[in-house]
Amino acid sequence: MDDTQALECTQALPADWDEDDDNNSGEKRIVAWLEIEGVRHEIFEGETKIGRDQATCGIVLQNKVLSKEHALFDIEGETHTLADLGSMNKTRIGKMVLKPKVRYALHGEEQIRFGDIRAKYIINEKWLFHYVDYGLLC
Repeated sequence: MDDTQALECTQALPADWDEDDDNNSGEKRIVAWLEIEGVRHEIFEGETKIGRDQATCGIVLQNKVLSKEHALFDIEGETHTLADLGSMNKTRIGKMVLKPKVRYALHGEEQIRFGDIRAKYIINEKWLFHYVDYGLLC
C-alpha cells in the first residue's frame, strides 16, 4: 500500500535556498508601501489598518478626515486587497468609491484617497519575486 499523496503544486527549491529567506525569525515581511506626501508607510503580510487609532492601526495618521479605523489592507500570498471599514469620509481607488466592508483587489501603482488624503500603493517587487522564485505561489 502506498501512503504517498501527489501534491497539486510542487517545485524543487533552488540549491542556494537561504534559511534567512524562509523568514523563521517571526519578523513580518514588508510587502508594499503606502506613499503619502513623499513618505512611505510600510505594509506587511497579513492585515494592516490605516486610521487615527495608535492601538489598532499599523499606519497611523493624526488627521481628522480619517476615522479611528478607516481602512484595511490585507495581503495573502500575491493577493493584495483594500477595504473601507465604514469610514465617514470614504475611501477611493482612483475615482471609485469603495463600498464599506468589501475587499477590492490592488495590483500596485493605484492612487488611493482616504477622505482628502492622497496616497499611492506600491508593491514591493522584491517580495513578490521571492514568492515566484521559490515556488510559493501555484
